[in-house]
Amino acid sequence: MAASFDNYAKIVAELLAAPGVESICDYLGEIVKRESGADYLVVGIYDPVSGMNQPRAVLGLGDRMKSIMGRLRSDPLKVRFGSIPADTMPDPELFRRHIEKVEGGIGILMKGKVNRSVCAAAEAMLGITGVWGMGLFSGNNVYGSVSFIFCQGRTPEKSSFIESLVNMAALVLERRIAEYDSRQDEQKQVADLLEQSRERYRELVETLPVTIFETDIRGNVTYANPAGYSLFGYDPDDVANGLSIFTMLAPEEIEKARERVGRIVSGAVTDTTNDYSIVRKDGAPRRVRIQATIVRNDSTPVGIRGIALDITEVESAEQMRRQHEQMLIQSDKLMSLGEMAAGLAHEINQPLTVISLASANAEYGADDRHPDLPRVREKLIAVRHAVARIRTLIDHVRAFSRDEELRGTTFSVHEAIENARALFSAQYREHEIDVSTDLGCTVPTAMGNSFRFEQVIINLLSNAKYAIDEKRASADAAYRGTIQIRTGETKNHIYAEMNDNGCGMSAAVLGRIFEPFFTTKPVSRGTGLGLSICYAIIRDMNGEITATSEVGAGTTFIIILPKQGAEAVHGYIDDTRH
Repeated sequence: MAASFDNYAKIVAELLAAPGVESICDYLGEIVKRESGADYLVVGIYDPVSGMNQPRAVLGLGDRMKSIMGRLRSDPLKVRFGSIPADTMPDPELFRRHIEKVEGGIGILMKGKVNRSVCAAAEAMLGITGVWGMGLFSGNNVYGSVSFIFCQGRTPEKSSFIESLVNMAALVLERRIAEYDSRQDEQKQVADLLEQSRERYRELVETLPVTIFETDIRGNVTYANPAGYSLFGYDPDDVANGLSIFTMLAPEEIEKARERVGRIVSGAVTDTTNDYSIVRKDGAPRRVRIQATIVRNDSTPVGIRGIALDITEVESAEQMRRQHEQMLIQSDKLMSLGEMAAGLAHEINQPLTVISLASANAEYGADDRHPDLPRVREKLIAVRHAVARIRTLIDHVRAFSRDEELRGTTFSVHEAIENARALFSAQYREHEIDVSTDLGCTVPTAMGNSFRFEQVIINLLSNAKYAIDEKRASADAAYRGTIQIRTGETKNHIYAEMNDNGCGMSAAVLGRIFEPFFTTKPVSRGTGLGLSICYAIIRDMNGEITATSEVGAGTTFIIILPKQGAEAVHGYIDDTRH
């Protein structure tokens, strides 16, 4: 007994270190069985859910009972450990504060669920001669019991020592059960929060006006929210019967969609966003934008998840917007032709003068009295050149005024600039405005439309002329207007700068110049659409147009366009221009 008390501190430390209720029961059972000399020992813990003293450790019945206890612990009994006040115990014989013999033998452990005669036969077979019990008390609460089963007339040994261990185990159990309950409560709170989160997610997905869908790896729909059923016109029964996402696509889209899905599944891309034409179940056509990504189980692709947006009305509105924009651009062209009229008159008048003089000289050279055929030939050649020049001017104006869509072709930036300048050169000379060019591109070919770009240059020239005229109204007699146009290039882009020394703009005005219908001109002089149209034209060419200005000093416009094969310009800044 002394040796046992020498080990008491070690045993108590082991009990305190036991991480859970099950391990406390196992350790307590082993120690108590050894120290008491019991042939069989049962440690039970009170379960407030069932109201029973559930066995958690049974020792002495061999490996089979260990296997049974393993199943009980993992099962399904879902024992929730707890305690019961001592004055409400269901089996007071088992729950004593000291080790006492239990009347009724092992039958009391079976709580009457096994016939007494069967219990008697089991006792005879195992040689059981007595059952002793003691409760696991902490204060007035009972957490369970320890049952000692003896054979061949033996009785418990070292009762005081064992009772001390059982009482200490009860205190440790109280703490562990409190910790267990706390963990159970925390886990329940986490589970509740997780379920609430899942429910919110389900509600969000189910109520979103955007289609959310999932398919298996073959493209068969496995889930769609109500918005998806509404967009595509199918119902859950169709999905249950096997609905392929390719079935809903227009025939001409199927091959393209399969190729893109294959790229996602192979890992060539992580996700993809594309526009498709679909056919609803009722046969109605729609346009949708689908963004899809792969779903994986570990690293294995198992399906596709995505969203779909109905863009039918959006595309229709965009098409209408472009039609209106095209009409505005064409209207602006016609207005530009009105401004060109005076310049065209000057440009055409010069070759007409040549024609008039040359024809008079040719008539003189053809006189019968003084025939001069070489002279006549020379003058007729001059007439032919003058007519060709007029024809070129007229053909250019006709082509410029034509209503045509923007084409993704290449054009010469220099040629477009020179054509625009030629239309205004005579008019600007009369207004004492010097227009100079420094065309520095070695290969001035950009992507876009020549006449559209020319329209931009004409608009900028017109604005520069207006700014110079405004400044001249208050400048001294020595002031002379200048407009400078220069070009340059980088590896992927071409830029054109137009600078004037007109009246300039304030920062407030400069910030709004590309807004539609914004103008500082009188109502009779402008609509406020010119620069917004310039902005739209350059944007459609995947370029960029910006401006800087200083009141009283002038304005500079910079246009940047991509060369053939280069990417679109987005906030392009490059200090390597030359």
